[in-house]
Amino acid sequence: MNWNTDAAKHKYANKSFYIICPDNDKYYRVVFIRYNPFSNALVPHLANPVMGVPPDGMDALPPTAYSRLFRVNIDPEPCMNAYY
Repeated sequence: MNWNTDAAKHKYANKSFYIICPDNDKYYRVVFIRYNPFSNALVPHLANPVMGVPPDGMDALPPTAYSRLFRVNIDPEPCMNAYY
């Protein structure tokens, strides 16, 4: 198994996106999506909230990708907030 070719199958693999924090729209979080070859899954990595405007050239995480990446038994919304 070549993980480079497996990661290439996923259009979100090894890319960074931003999410506007739902509790304060002055903040955003960067989400880096990494491909895990052992579980054959995409793994999101969240950065700390940053005050400001997202960088030019960085795309917003699509809602469909958001719901797929952050699906868990608990509500993932609180982890997206700028203030816990």
